Amino acid sequence: MVKLDLLIVSAFITANTPYELLIANQLIPSLDKIGLKYRVEAIENQGSWLKNVANKPLTILHTMEEYQSYNILSLDADCEVLQFPKLLTEIPEEYDIALHTLDWDTWYQNNSHVKEVLSGTVWFRNNDKMREFVREWYRRAKSAEVWEQKVLAKLLEERKDTIKIYPLPLDYCYISTLPDGKAPHIKIDNPIVVHHQASRTLKKQIR
Repeated sequence: MVKLDLLIVSAFITANTPYELLIANQLIPSLDKIGLKYRVEAIENQGSWLKNVANKPLTILHTMEEYQSYNILSLDADCEVLQFPKLLTEIPEEYDIALHTLDWDTWYQNNSHVKEVLSGTVWFRNNDKMREFVREWYRRAKSAEVWEQKVLAKLLEERKDTIKIYPLPLDYCYISTLPDGKAPHIKIDNPIVVHHQASRTLKKQIR
């Protein structure tokens, strides 16, 4: 039997933006349906999408500090969880973080050899080591000129000898469409977490 109390979802929204409706209509109902505990934090609009998403690690840290007996599943507000993420309750003790690295050669079929760390679905072991890691992620993200996902990738590369990454399969961070709106080249019939990439349009609207 899966113990639900081992895992809590951390998500955030920018107040008074369309993300409020997205999380209310998609993510929260999907979590309620499978009985997964969650904490959602609203942040004030910082004046740009880039500055707003820099607060993601801060909201994760708040969840880690408030729920220290839970491991953390960070999810973007515009996703849905379609099945209970059982794998995330079974990650071996030696792993600190779990995420998916997108292979552009297969996803986009563009022969670019890019491997992109995705931050839409990220699992964190909730301990002192990883709380310090998330603090540093936030410290860098809030002053960076790039989005938090790139900051996370750089920090993980710097700490590759001390932070052990569990590779999540694509069905835990499945993107519903390509940037042009077409169906993905890779089809997954029963994904666990689906991301709808609302930021493709909304980030241009947030000022």
